Amino acid sequence: MTSQTKAEWLKDMRTFAKQRQKYNWKTKRRKDKEAQQAYWKEHKYCEVCLAEGRGGFNAVETHEILYRSQGGKCEESNMLSVCRNDHMRCHFLKAEWLYRDDLYEMKGGKQDD
Repeated sequence: MTSQTKAEWLKDMRTFAKQRQKYNWKTKRRKDKEAQQAYWKEHKYCEVCLAEGRGGFNAVETHEILYRSQGGKCEESNMLSVCRNDHMRCHFLKAEWLYRDDLYEMKGGKQDD
């Protein structure tokens, strides 16, 4: 094990602290929520209902097509405004499930694999 001087150790700790501040998950989550709210304000109607021809039900939530835990980003190309019923379908909690490929197709874009 190499021995560090006190100055080297402090420099490493400062670098670590700066990196931790830069990638603060609480700040990122707040920014993601703000982005979702902004998207929802622009898209007031359920995009799934509109794509399936069921009319324009009011959207109450936004759904991320590719989850953050799977590498998705909180961008307009990855979000859909959905009603509660369709959001449950997206999370496989209600029959007639909506799969990721179906959601990308409704969005009108391609999956970024």
